[in-house]
Amino acid sequence: MRTLTLILIAVTSGKYLAAQDLSPIPKPSRGTKRPAADAASETATEQRLTDKSFELLGGWRIPPANRNGQTMGFTKGGLGIRRNDDGSMTLWIGHHVKNKTVQEFKIDSKMGTSEALVAKWPSASSVRNLGKVYSEVSGSNSYIEPRGYYWDAKRQRLLVSGRQWYATQGSPKKWIVPVDVGSEVVVEPAESWGLSMQGFGGGFIELSQAFADKYNQGVLICASRGGYESGQGSIPSVTLGTQAGRAIMASRWNSAKDDRERRDADYDRAGAMKPPWVYDPDGEVGYWGTDRVEATAWVNNALIAIITHPTGRMNYALQNHTLSTSSKKSIYIYDESVLAAACTGRIPKNRVRGRWYPWVSQHKNLRHVVGMWFDSQKQQLYVLYARSWRQNESVNEQYPALAVYRVNT
Repeated sequence: MRTLTLILIAVTSGKYLAAQDLSPIPKPSRGTKRPAADAASETATEQRLTDKSFELLGGWRIPPANRNGQTMGFTKGGLGIRRNDDGSMTLWIGHHVKNKTVQEFKIDSKMGTSEALVAKWPSASSVRNLGKVYSEVSGSNSYIEPRGYYWDAKRQRLLVSGRQWYATQGSPKKWIVPVDVGSEVVVEPAESWGLSMQGFGGGFIELSQAFADKYNQGVLICASRGGYESGQGSIPSVTLGTQAGRAIMASRWNSAKDDRERRDADYDRAGAMKPPWVYDPDGEVGYWGTDRVEATAWVNNALIAIITHPTGRMNYALQNHTLSTSSKKSIYIYDESVLAAACTGRIPKNRVRGRWYPWVSQHKNLRHVVGMWFDSQKQQLYVLYARSWRQNESVNEQYPALAVYRVNT
């Protein structure tokens, strides 16, 4: 068996933990509060991202966009962005979870500041609803919904991908839907990339041109998701696959702990109703089980992912987002050189490991990540948050916000 030692950075009780990754039972040792260098992935030219690399600048409110009594207050997210010639931006976001449609917005105003309440930020403009552009894929399966959006500038079309949020039925083999978003919306036949919907559906990323040229025949677009969905266990890692159907990062359903991404050990699965596909921690090292990938993006020389983790006592009977009494957010960072090693076979695709840190939104109104997009020219990360503002205090329904972070390297 080919192995490689990576160093992972975790946070436990406010201190970082350096863990030897690929031993059957990790033997953690305490490190410094600053992440240690990773000898397996760091190169002389690679400037590594950390959680401190992202600085909140401000953002915009996403309006309710009422459609037959259903609003953006119940969006599952996903985020696609196109920069227009006039300086404005077009946004595509999933509408209400029940209607499975895609809503188009436009932003042409200056963003609100990070110091202001989100309710005081300028609003995006609701342009139109694209309708049920994903109905060819979802069909009568009520659990399938669109979750990923990508503007394919080369072919001038919007790509839409989906996810089964309760995966007891077989997933469709064709699940990438191209959409011509001209004056009349034209939905083209669904495509198959040779990747499974449940592993990769619901998210896209755009590689750096240099990485694409070297490892993906110049093709920028990849599918990226992974994580837990109810009904069929879990994909216990972030996933990354190419348009040619090649999986760069992936683990199979309910895999052994050696094939799972690592995490903090701040969860407890004791009790009669413990989820059967979750592993107990080994000392201070935990393993993914019902951990959810909320959004992914390629930022300069790394793939990043925002993850929701279960914390505290886990109980299958809770039937909530992570089957746990509480949860937290982390940012996982997969360095480009580690992914290059996976592309060349030096690291098996189920042994790619990331560094992780707490994800702090830097604003009290921003908590629930549901989408991301990176602007490489402006060095800005756009993060979509659900349930971030109300129209007034008498209204319980909360609507999304789009936050902008400067990427400092």
